Amino acid sequence: QATVQSTLESMETEESLEARLPSFPEWSHAFSNIELEPGVVEILSDAAATSHRGGMMDGRPRPVETDGPLQHHRLAVEMHPRKTGTHATSNIPVDRPLPNTVVRFVLSPPRVDPARRVPMSADVLGNLRTEIIWTTLLGIIPSFLIPVLRGFGSYALDGWANLLFGGLVAGFVTGAIWRPRRPSIPYEDGVQESDGLFANVSQ
Repeated sequence: QATVQSTLESMETEESLEARLPSFPEWSHAFSNIELEPGVVEILSDAAATSHRGGMMDGRPRPVETDGPLQHHRLAVEMHPRKTGTHATSNIPVDRPLPNTVVRFVLSPPRVDPARRVPMSADVLGNLRTEIIWTTLLGIIPSFLIPVLRGFGSYALDGWANLLFGGLVAGFVTGAIWRPRRPSIPYEDGVQESDGLFANVSQ
């Protein structure tokens, strides 16, 4: 361990590079050149998180910003135990030894500029508007249109409450199966740390 630490300190001094575990964006960028055995878990430098909200947009690691139990967890990449090349991310504790875990070090130029981050909150009104549109198109309109096409136009008037309820249920079911993919947030739409992290975006 002392030899590894000495080597890393030497590389940092000579090349003005930062030696650390890779972030998930860095790991993903180099995935085609990474070889891990099935079932192996690689620990990354990113703090544990439940989503990409608040994540760094320039590839630097997500810092630890909590004081609870998650401060001792890090993002990790778990290789599928049977399917080669298939992986998933998870949060694992790093304050105790774990089996089948590995680490790697990367040399990265220090990033000193303020970080640009994924906004912490979504555009709730925009998402609600999108959901209303698709629930109407895929649920409510077909619910009223079917009896009309089958020659029961009067039921569309007399039983509108039942048709509306059925259309809403159908719309919610289609929402669990399919919705248009939300657009990615471009780097320019990220939030500078100095601007606060609670800007809304249409996501």
